[in-house]
Amino acid sequence: MRHDDGKTFLAIYGTLARLGYYVTYKVLDAQEYGGAPQKRERIFIAAFESYEACGRFRFPEPMPRTLCLNDCLKRTAKQEKPYYYTSENYLYGQLERIVTDREALYLITDGGVSAKKYYIASALKANMGTFPDRIPVLRDDYGVRKLTEDECLALQGFPKDFSFPNDITREAKYKQAGNTVCVPVVERIAEKIAEALT
Repeated sequence: MRHDDGKTFLAIYGTLARLGYYVTYKVLDAQEYGGAPQKRERIFIAAFESYEACGRFRFPEPMPRTLCLNDCLKRTAKQEKPYYYTSENYLYGQLERIVTDREALYLITDGGVSAKKYYIASALKANMGTFPDRIPVLRDDYGVRKLTEDECLALQGFPKDFSFPNDITREAKYKQAGNTVCVPVVERIAEKIAEALT
């Protein structure tokens, strides 16, 4: 809603209206509307050809969060070597000193490793695929490491049997995982759309 001082949203809304759609929208947070352990506020827009259907539509109500952070993370399973920070990395000393809580996630900022602990994930971002040190970090049984792509998908509410095709690079997987929507939120909105159309 704030992108380009609101002009982006107005362009989308205006285009849908010009095409004859009745439009409703709301900003929903994945932790409140999808039960996910991630603070992810995103705008969702529903557009209907029928005025009556738009009038019947209601966005879903908030729900209790159903997952905690560690439900989505694999702290007891050893991951591949590239996920772990070693003494060869310039952030290693800070990470070893600061990343101590096994229930939390930590972020790396422009100033270094943030001492702030996060007990739900901050919004995952597409730039994880461009800047590897923007991937949230955690401590597991084997050291300090980045979230895996599968853990990112779990935080977004993807089903456990979902996986990327093998020919996609790790960077592209992170970019897509950070640029997606929270699946349970969209599923709940789709159910409400179906109700409004019935």
